[in-house]
Amino acid sequence: MTGNTTVSNGLVCFQDKWLLYYGAADRVIGLAACREEPRG
Repeated sequence: MTGNTTVSNGLVCFQDKWLLYYGAADRVIGLAACREEPRG
C-alpha cells in the first residue's frame, strides 16, 4: 500500500478553462483550474 498519494482522475476543457479532478489518499477529491490562453 502506498500512502500520501495524489492521482489525477479526469481532465476536461470547459468554457475556456482546463479542469483537473484529482483524488488524494482515498480521502479527498479536489479540482484544479487553469484558464486556456489564446494562441497566436
